[in-house]
Amino acid sequence: METYEALLSLKDSAGKIFSKEKVLMRLAECCYRLEKVPEGLAYLDRLQKDIAPKRIYTLYLLKGKCRDLQREFEQAADQFELSLQVYDQDVVGDSADASVRGNI
Repeated sequence: METYEALLSLKDSAGKIFSKEKVLMRLAECCYRLEKVPEGLAYLDRLQKDIAPKRIYTLYLLKGKCRDLQREFEQAADQFELSLQVYDQDVVGDSADASVRGNI
């Protein structure tokens, strides 16, 4: 995780953090796998704030998984539902993948 944290300090020539969205998501995933849920949720909240008003379904999906791990099933269900709504809004027609919908 230290490597990802270090990436957050790297900036490109325009002063933007290198792949910040991907780094924050990866940090949250690492925390989830290590069962450091509060830390992971903090990274997801930070990511959500940074990309607003844009929304990505994987953010809500991981939030749901974190809530499920904490046995907060109602909040998990809410996040999974939101993930599905965002996915359905962003991915339409032939590009929609039924297996992704099924996994959510």
